[in-house]
Amino acid sequence: PAVIAAESRSTPGQGALSYTGVTDLKTQLHGVQDDFQQVSRPGIWQVFLLVIGVLLLVGPVDFVLVRHVLKRPRATWATLPLIILSTVGLAVWSGGTVKGREVLVNQLDILDLDALTGHVEGRSWATIYSGQSQRLKVEFRPADWLTADTSKQDETDCWVSWSGVPETTFGGMHRVGQRGLDEPDYHVTCGGSESSIVDLPVAVSSTRTVSATWQHVCRDAQLTAALESGGVGQLSGELTHSFPGVIDDWLVVYGNRVYMPRTSEGRSGTWASGTPLRLDGPGVRDESLKRYLTRTTIHTVARRQGDGTEVVAVAGQYRPLGRNPLDWFETLTFHRAAGGSGYTGLKNRDLEALDLSELIQLGRAVLVGRLKLPADGGQKPDAGTELRIDGEAARAAGGRQLTYLRIVLPVKSRRIRPTQKFFDPDQKTSK
Repeated sequence: PAVIAAESRSTPGQGALSYTGVTDLKTQLHGVQDDFQQVSRPGIWQVFLLVIGVLLLVGPVDFVLVRHVLKRPRATWATLPLIILSTVGLAVWSGGTVKGREVLVNQLDILDLDALTGHVEGRSWATIYSGQSQRLKVEFRPADWLTADTSKQDETDCWVSWSGVPETTFGGMHRVGQRGLDEPDYHVTCGGSESSIVDLPVAVSSTRTVSATWQHVCRDAQLTAALESGGVGQLSGELTHSFPGVIDDWLVVYGNRVYMPRTSEGRSGTWASGTPLRLDGPGVRDESLKRYLTRTTIHTVARRQGDGTEVVAVAGQYRPLGRNPLDWFETLTFHRAAGGSGYTGLKNRDLEALDLSELIQLGRAVLVGRLKLPADGGQKPDAGTELRIDGEAARAAGGRQLTYLRIVLPVKSRRIRPTQKFFDPDQKTSK
């Protein structure tokens, strides 16, 4: 049967950028980070019904009360202020209850590790939500399990800064603006094993996003790999890691193939520390990398003309407003391999250096997954970058902390190469 590949650009909705306001993967990251499950806000229809309810109280209800129940029309001078004050008080109380008064933090870390050299580079984005206006001290430092063996000559450097969206919309970095005289100042300290922002202003019921980058050389091998390749995308061998926890949602990408656990969900799997993982074992399956990234599905349809059927491959539609951190992380890591902007409809300007699509074509394999520590269901903050708010661990503030690993693995090629020189009849032989 004929195979027809449906191009992603032909799928409806790719022009959604005209009304979503999302044009870059970093903008989508800010949307993912702004998703706080603990904060619930009323919808537009709820607000609309509340306004109608207030109008009914002020108008018809107040009229019936003073005219027919109390039979004193002049009592409206007392009932109307009471209704207004009660409504305003209820709105203020419910607003504080719904929005909360505490500080919440959504943190996403990406740790890049080279299995050969032990070089580790960490990147962290922390979105801070505050239920009230206040100034905070934000501190970043690498995870304790990475820096335990650090000596004075190879101390870790950590750099922190604010993070913005590369858009021309409201709040975007590409808008023309100017500094006001009454804007609050804050102080940034970078370099060394710790970096901090002091007096970071956060307005009531709003968020601030800060980012940190650090580098470190890990002396203890956290992962051992013995991988071999017999051809394009063909990979076999064994992996063992010694990270302080389990690696969840893991994938191994090599060439144009992706190796993943053979589970009913198709993508999730847990890999415990010290447990060997064989890529050619029965618990591992492989498929096309682009098919996996684009969520391509196969359909069998009847031919329009004649007999028989056709197999149609339809690529899924990427959602710029999606809030799944894992989907965003995998798309960022292999953006060009998925088709780039032709598939996602998004550019990747600020985070282009994090795209590993070219690396997997250079004879190296890449292991990606989420690091979960055993304590607190993997939510312990020092799984990646350690974040402190006013001296307290970010875990105490609540929210979500995710740490994703990207490990570059060496691969030994065992392709058959000719060991004999072949005679070239066009080349003259020397006598």
